[in-house]
Amino acid sequence: MSTNNALCFISVGLMMYGLPTLAPEYFPPHAIYGTNTSELWLAFMGIVLGLIGATSLLANEVWSLVRPSLAWPPPVEAELPSGVVICPAILIPGAEEDRATDKAAA
Repeated sequence: MSTNNALCFISVGLMMYGLPTLAPEYFPPHAIYGTNTSELWLAFMGIVLGLIGATSLLANEVWSLVRPSLAWPPPVEAELPSGVVICPAILIPGAEEDRATDKAAA
């Protein structure tokens, strides 16, 4: 999920959570306790959408800011002098003689 999608999830979640407060005439109380199931469902899903968006926003934005500080100290690149072989060639019987003749020919 991109950052724009996460921000949209948060804003839709806030709208869903606040809709019963903004338009109470569409959510008349009809349960024993004076609540409306649509109102409760919108509030619950608004919280869920907001948490999904906030989690994704934290994963996208905050983690990219924190990650470099977790890699402290920065890795040091070793500087090798030119001509240094890191992995020697496989030793093959008779290869030393071939190298000696190659050097003599050069």
